[in-house]
Amino acid sequence: MNTLWTKLILVVLLLAPFTCLHNSNGVNVAYAQEDSDDDATKSEGVVDDESDVEVEDDKSGQRSADSAQGGNEQEEEKAEEEAAPLIKSSEFAETNILFTTNDVQALPTGTLSKCLIGFSNIGELDFIVDSIEGSVRYPADYNYFIQNFTALHYGLLVKPRELTTFYYAFAPHDSLASRPFGLVFTVSYRDADGNTFQTVLYNDTVTFVEGKSGVDGEMVFMYVFLAACAALVVLLVRQLVVARMSKKSAKPTFETGTQNADIDMEWIPKENLVIAGGSQSPKRSPRNRKSKAESS
Repeated sequence: MNTLWTKLILVVLLLAPFTCLHNSNGVNVAYAQEDSDDDATKSEGVVDDESDVEVEDDKSGQRSADSAQGGNEQEEEKAEEEAAPLIKSSEFAETNILFTTNDVQALPTGTLSKCLIGFSNIGELDFIVDSIEGSVRYPADYNYFIQNFTALHYGLLVKPRELTTFYYAFAPHDSLASRPFGLVFTVSYRDADGNTFQTVLYNDTVTFVEGKSGVDGEMVFMYVFLAACAALVVLLVRQLVVARMSKKSAKPTFETGTQNADIDMEWIPKENLVIAGGSQSPKRSPRNRKSKAESS
């Protein structure tokens, strides 16, 4: 009995290290797997971070390229503005404009609108008015021209302390009706020293209205209706006149009876025939003849 218990104790003591080693190996393996998963996620995170960095680098590069391009465009615009000198107005010239035919806020299309432009020289040098021109421009961008009106060249001398009035006429296109556009008028002039100037006479947004065409539909319809009424009256009068004249000129008709040409005279006895138009007198009876002879 003691020997049996002794053997069991020895077996337990021998198996205990193996079980502990097995459990420790299993735990280590589990931890190793978790570590590998963490490493994988970490590696994926590194890859994602690298891709994000690349995308951000691309975006930043594109932004820098766009900004550089925009900067180049701005520099080009500035260079163009510097290359093209801006013509300014002279402080010794006063101008005004007056629209005489139509309201400036309701200019009709397709018809001539007229205006008077006053130019006053308040300086000491002579001015020469070269030209006056007008244009219709896009309201959102005044550098975009919709229609250019005729530029009138004058070349008129305006002496100091003088006021000169100019006449200008323009006709907006029919397609501009019922829409707002920018209307601009400018006058170009120079002084005796050769300095050129340009003054804006009018610069505002206006709405063009549909102009009256040369042919009015209502007037045409009225004229056609009146012409039809006049033609109807003339026709009725003519019918009445013709009817009265026909009544006056009509002759009375007489019935002549049956004509001989329409009758077959062969079957009638000859002693019963009376020839029409004959001059024979009717025969007297014997008694009448005897009484006449006795009386004689």
